[in-house]
Amino acid sequence: MDMTDEEIAIDFISVPLSISTPDGRRIIVNKISERFHGRSKEEIVDIPLTGSYKEDDRVREAFERAKRTGFGTCEATCMRGDGTTAPAILNFMPTKDEGGNIINVVGTATDITELKKKEEGLKRLGAMVENSGTPTVLADPTGR
Repeated sequence: MDMTDEEIAIDFISVPLSISTPDGRRIIVNKISERFHGRSKEEIVDIPLTGSYKEDDRVREAFERAKRTGFGTCEATCMRGDGTTAPAILNFMPTKDEGGNIINVVGTATDITELKKKEEGLKRLGAMVENSGTPTVLADPTGR
């Protein structure tokens, strides 16, 4: 199958990226989307945008907000092809023609798995300090 100029161009983008119709039907996805979603490009395109994430309503609202205001974002949980999940920040931006009509909506997904792990570690550390019952001091490696 021959790739379009758009498909070739977005394959150089370093985050999962898709181009959808104004009604949310994906028409193009990049290679890194395959890795993130754990599915082939063809499979990803066949799944409705909201069908890829646990929080359908949140994703749909961010998508619609982007069409109304020019940008929409939300946090959602990607449901991968192998049954695993991954937390992500989704961003949506419409592209318009000269008349201001929405042609497509560009969407990106940023995998925040490592960020969530660090956030959970900080929460546990905070709970330990708060519940220790003794005065506690946290210091960095330099003693500050």
